Amino acid sequence: MNRAQLKSQAKQLVGLENYLMLRECATKIKKLSRSATVQFKQVQANRSKDKDSLGGRKGPLNTNLVWQKVHYVTADDAYLANWNTVVSILESAQVRWWSVRTETDGRQVIGINIQDRNKILEYLKKYSRSTSLSTYAMNPMAKNPQYLLQVAENYSEIKEAEVLRICTPLKSELDGRNYGFAFGCDLEFWVLNQDVVRAPRENKASKEISQLDFELVPTELNGRTVYTPKVFLKRMLDDFNFEVDVVYTWVDGNDPKWKSKKDACMGIPHSDKSEFHAEAVSDSRFESRDELKYSLRSIALFAPWVRNIYIVTDDQIPSWLDTDNPRIKIIDHKEIMKPENLPTFNSNAIISNIHHIPGLSEHFIFFNDDVMLGQRVSKSDFFTPSGIALVSRSNNRRPFGDPSLEYGPHFNITRNIRRILEEQFGVTISRAIKHTPHPLMKSVMYEMEELFESEFEKTSASKFRHHEDIVADQLHHYYAQIVGKAVPGNLTYNYINILNDQFINVMRNTLVKRNRKAFCINDAPEPGATPIPEWEIMNFFNTYFPKESEFEI
Repeated sequence: MNRAQLKSQAKQLVGLENYLMLRECATKIKKLSRSATVQFKQVQANRSKDKDSLGGRKGPLNTNLVWQKVHYVTADDAYLANWNTVVSILESAQVRWWSVRTETDGRQVIGINIQDRNKILEYLKKYSRSTSLSTYAMNPMAKNPQYLLQVAENYSEIKEAEVLRICTPLKSELDGRNYGFAFGCDLEFWVLNQDVVRAPRENKASKEISQLDFELVPTELNGRTVYTPKVFLKRMLDDFNFEVDVVYTWVDGNDPKWKSKKDACMGIPHSDKSEFHAEAVSDSRFESRDELKYSLRSIALFAPWVRNIYIVTDDQIPSWLDTDNPRIKIIDHKEIMKPENLPTFNSNAIISNIHHIPGLSEHFIFFNDDVMLGQRVSKSDFFTPSGIALVSRSNNRRPFGDPSLEYGPHFNITRNIRRILEEQFGVTISRAIKHTPHPLMKSVMYEMEELFESEFEKTSASKFRHHEDIVADQLHHYYAQIVGKAVPGNLTYNYINILNDQFINVMRNTLVKRNRKAFCINDAPEPGATPIPEWEIMNFFNTYFPKESEFEI
């Protein structure tokens, strides 16, 4: 059937008048679709031209901003500075304001009566004349509120705006990062009716709030007393009501006392465990580039909500570590392991006993010292509000077969874990585990220790990594999924092996883009590979984390 025949049949089916109306609608829809496509492509092009640090959009919107240079500033500093600016303007204007609780982690949101909009626009206009303050109107319906409606070059142009984002663009000279509109403070204009209060967009409670629930009550925020609708102080179903600790295992392989103990143990027969894979005693396993220092800096920057940080060591303390910091807890091996199993140089054994740490929270995250955070994270990146762990599955698959000295320790660990899970549950495993921070639960660790008692004891008794070992953090990953206490998460990360210069571009891209929530700077030996130059590794660390943290002397 040709086009003319199709038209004729359509006219007969719907009638000439309806046909003409439908054709006109179709033409309009086609034009709108083309226009929307062009606008979308323009937005995408603008967004990709440049970016603020940590995901903030730059492009033409931020290109014309007047950047205020500061020696060093973090994302949290930028969020707070912009909030303080908006609060100062509101209080100067004697406008009543309230804190709005949202799903956004980091950015502050403030609400005011829509009747005060014109007044506050005048104050913003005056303030921006003498400062680098910038404002733009936002689309309150956008799920990801990064879409620009109108730049406030002339404040009369945005007099109908329902949401404004206000910021003083900051340029951090120490690390070259920019903090523009993505780190601004949002100002919402609320409609206050007699019975119901309406927000311009969704928040932690609802767009529509009764006057009773809107009652403003005092609370603490950013070191001062503020007021917020009392509904925001209610515990929501998706709120986290548990603390999270962090645990590290750390060793200084250059410590003469420690090296003497290690050398002595290498000459001791260990019954049937007198042979070890070369990786188990390789110096690279114990070499320190102060990775722990930079990993702690990453926690200070991107996970300030962490309660305590436990560092498990063999009578060693980093010279730069501030042990007077109340959040730092040094744990010696003898506090968590049996005397007959010490000294130990087996990371599998140490990790399999970290749940014995006195005072450790039920929910905690295990970090190898070569694992670092690359972006701001929240508890929801590691656990659900109900306490289930979010694990990081790899797309790589582990070979099947029996453990043997011929294979690297990481392959044998998976094979041993696979065997005991098959025996216990009739379930096998194939996926590897990403080199990310591992969310763990203390009760699950004790549960596994009781269920797989002999495997825990054998691993704990091995002085060096052995092909019959298990390791508790990896066992937890699989076991918790089987028993319904863990599900796959989506933590973004990069893996970088510094002993193979094929990873050098991954390292450089990680530093430039900063688009991963975690990364691992591993030193896994690869025969024939050329290591990444030491200066490049240290440049990466000192550029990504240039400022000392609260955990350093």
